Amino acid sequence: MSETRKLKVLIADDERLSRRLIAGTLARDFELLEVEDGQQAVDAFEAFRPDVVLLDVEMPRLNGVETARALKALAGTRFVPIFLISGLEEQPTLIRGLAAGADDFLPKPFNAAVFKPKLEVFLRLQDMQRRLVAQNAVLEAFQQETRAEHRVAVQVFERLLARGAMSDPRLRVVLSPLSVFNGDVVLASTMKSGSFRLLAADVSGHGLTGALGTLPLMTLFHATTDREDSLSACAQQLNAELKAMLPPQLFCSAVLLELDRAHGQLQVINAGMPEVLISGRELRHLPSHNVPLGITRTWTPVIDTIAVTIGERVFVMSDGVVERTDALGQLFGAERVRAVLAEPGDGFTRLQEAVSRFSGEQSDDLSLIEVQV
Repeated sequence: MSETRKLKVLIADDERLSRRLIAGTLARDFELLEVEDGQQAVDAFEAFRPDVVLLDVEMPRLNGVETARALKALAGTRFVPIFLISGLEEQPTLIRGLAAGADDFLPKPFNAAVFKPKLEVFLRLQDMQRRLVAQNAVLEAFQQETRAEHRVAVQVFERLLARGAMSDPRLRVVLSPLSVFNGDVVLASTMKSGSFRLLAADVSGHGLTGALGTLPLMTLFHATTDREDSLSACAQQLNAELKAMLPPQLFCSAVLLELDRAHGQLQVINAGMPEVLISGRELRHLPSHNVPLGITRTWTPVIDTIAVTIGERVFVMSDGVVERTDALGQLFGAERVRAVLAEPGDGFTRLQEAVSRFSGEQSDDLSLIEVQV
C-alpha cells in the first residue's frame, strides 16, 4: 500500500477459521481488528475507526446486511468502504446488503489478490471525499465570513439612510431591492428655511455594485442641504462626484426635488428617472429633461418649477415600477401608472398593489415615494 500508515481493517466473521485466513493474508499490510459477529463490529466501530470493513454475510445477533446498515449510520459523512463476503448461494442476501449500504462484495474463500485492487478504487473515492469535505469546510467558512460582512455593510447603509427626514409623516417610501444590497436610494431632509428636500436615485447595476454608487450621494446630499445650497448647486455637486467616482459603464438616474410648502412651490430636477407625477384636481407629470448623473463633467440642470397646493401628492419612482413585467413580458408602463393615480383615493397603496398583481419575478430594484404637500 502507498499509505505511510497502515490502514485499519475491521474483520467480522463468526467462523474463526475464516477470520484467521483473512487476517493471515492481510496482517503484513494492514492494522487489523477481528470480531466474532455484527454486534461486536458495531460496538468496536467508533473506538477502532477503521478505514475499511469486511463483513461475513451470515453472522449471529446482527447479520452482514444489518451490520452494514448500522455502520453506515455510525460513519455519517465519513466514507468507510464496507465489503460483504459471501458464497455464490448467498446472492439474494448480497443484493439486500448492497441496498442497505455495503459498497461491494468479495467471494468466498477470501482472496487478497481480488480484494486489494477493489480497495484501491475505494481508497481513491475516499481521498476524493476527504478533499471535498475539506473544500466544503473552506467554502462554508468563506460564506460565513461573507454573510458577516454583508450584515455589517447593511447596517452601515441603514444608518446612513436613517439620517434626516425619512420619518416625516408626509413622506411614504417603499424600497424593494433585488438582492441584499440596493442600487436605489431615497434621502430626505428638512432645511433650516423650512423647505423639504428629497433625492430619489437609481444607480445602474444591482446588488453591491449599485449600492456602492449610492455612498457619495448620501454624504453629499446632506452636506449640501445643511449648507442650504441651491437645488441646482446640489445636483451639480452630486454629478461631479459621481463622474469622478463611477466607472464609465455606470451612471445614476435621479430626481432631486425641493418643496416649499409655505409658498406653495415645488422645484424638480428629473435626470433620467420616470416622470414625476403630481396628483390633485388633475394629474400633472414632469418628464426627465436631463441626462443621468455621472455621465458628463459639466452639467447645468433643467429645473421644473410649479405651483402646488396643500393636499396634493407628489409621486416619484424608479424604473423598477414602470419596467416591471408580467408573465408574458409586457411592461407595466407609464400609462398604467397614470391610470392608477388618476383614480380618487389612496394612490400610493393602489399603485403598490397594482404593480404586485401585475408582475412576475422582480428584475430590478424598485422604489416608490409619495410626498404630501
